[in-house]
Amino acid sequence: MCGSGTLAIEADLLAREVPPGLLRRNLGFTRWASHDATEADGLRALHESLPGRVRAEGPEVRGSDRDPTMVDAAQKNARAATAKVAFSVADVRDLRPSSPPGTVLINPPYGGRLETTLDAWRDLGRVLRTLHGHRVAVLCPGPDYERALDLPRGDHDPELRNGDLTCRLLMRAIP
Repeated sequence: MCGSGTLAIEADLLAREVPPGLLRRNLGFTRWASHDATEADGLRALHESLPGRVRAEGPEVRGSDRDPTMVDAAQKNARAATAKVAFSVADVRDLRPSSPPGTVLINPPYGGRLETTLDAWRDLGRVLRTLHGHRVAVLCPGPDYERALDLPRGDHDPELRNGDLTCRLLMRAIP
């Protein structure tokens, strides 16, 4: 369920301590009337001069989706962001525990044109509950979806906005 790869790409860049936008040459705000090119160039130079700031390697980050066109889009986005993410075509129902255990971050389809059934969320919960020793984080649009996942209780589920939708980030350790 990687979609266009945003979460995996951001995870890789964060883990390698790549400052946001450092590797991009064309940023949307450069077209704003109030944009100060000299100040922006100075900030970029400062970030580039920081010793050891950007790490060449980080933890392994993988993403998958059952839709090959989404995997292609994710790979293209990763190349544009210089992210080191391994994307593959796979169904979430085939997800298996890794060794050593890792973190699984999922933004399942919901809302608007991506409305999915609670049965699909129940299936997702069954898969996630097999990932013993892993941590899972799921962007969840409401209590019905949370109940359908049937994951262990968590300590704190921060409320977030995903576009115009209010969600909670369910963060769970799978025993």
